[in-house]
Amino acid sequence: MPGSAWSSALLAALALCGACTIGPVGASIEEIVGGTDDPGDPGVVLMIAQQPGSQSSALCTAEVISPHVVLTAAHCVHPLEVGATTKFVVYPGTDLAQANQGNTLAVKEAHANPAWNPNDFEAGHDSGVLILVNPIAIAPLPYNRDVITAAQKNQAVRFVGYGVTSAAATGSAGKKRQTSAVLTDYDSTKLFVADTIHNTCSGDSGGPVFQMINGKETIIGLTSYGDEACAQGGFYTRVDAELSFVDPYVLANDPPAPAPGSASPVDMANGAGGDPPTSSASPEQVGDAGTERVRKPPAEDAGLPGCSFAAQSAPRTCPTVALFLLGCALASRLRRRSASAHTRTSSGAPCAR
Repeated sequence: MPGSAWSSALLAALALCGACTIGPVGASIEEIVGGTDDPGDPGVVLMIAQQPGSQSSALCTAEVISPHVVLTAAHCVHPLEVGATTKFVVYPGTDLAQANQGNTLAVKEAHANPAWNPNDFEAGHDSGVLILVNPIAIAPLPYNRDVITAAQKNQAVRFVGYGVTSAAATGSAGKKRQTSAVLTDYDSTKLFVADTIHNTCSGDSGGPVFQMINGKETIIGLTSYGDEACAQGGFYTRVDAELSFVDPYVLANDPPAPAPGSASPVDMANGAGGDPPTSSASPEQVGDAGTERVRKPPAEDAGLPGCSFAAQSAPRTCPTVALFLLGCALASRLRRRSASAHTRTSSGAPCAR
């Protein structure tokens, strides 16, 4: 189905989703908790995922990092999480209730970081990208390219997302909100924020963690996962640890004009670590271009009402990282911080936001 026709059909299906929660993908069922409506941040957008013929959908938060490339979480786009035939659209407004065929953006490809493991959220690398059919006329947001240091701990961070306002407020997703906290800790792939009042939840997955760097607010993390009640802080993917995955998509789809006599951006990308991605399908690619993966997602469609994930039943071992403030008690109650219209059976994996 052409992108515009699919967008129209998807939006028509969403109109029937009265009870469905909306928000960034991650490890809990809340949206921005303890925050306020956000009429700004045009570079932060809503991502809608739906399988053709299904009335259920999943919603995440994402951010524009180049005219064609939108950054989000891997679990928001991975075939094992959202389905191998899933289609995506992007909505750049502040309230999903105002979305229509004329203000949504078609997506031609979706890619999850191949380093991300659906069965091991604690390993990090929960990053993914959407490639838009047409360039978006929104200024790209800067993302961090420097290694996180101890000097950034206890410094202010800001969350933006379309998730629910609490684990119980399942009908509150779909509006852009923001809240602030401070960075508590980090390891080689993740950030940890321990604030129990200002937090992220379902629907916020893939959304940005902003911090001021050299006088400019910069994306340093992406909402990934946290506790089931969205009450004990959360974990966030370090963007500086994802550059080898993200940069080639930006260079391939929006290459800067090379200076006279210099190598092309694609040549530089090849020299920096392999061929840039192309439009051909890969095992982690879904979208209008199709997919080579044939495995079914570990979820059964339960219809639109409810829009929740099943809680994890099996205890997990604590990650061997210096995120000591969360403790082992949280490890057995992780949930993906995503808003979904289907129930996911427990398989020992944490649930994302």
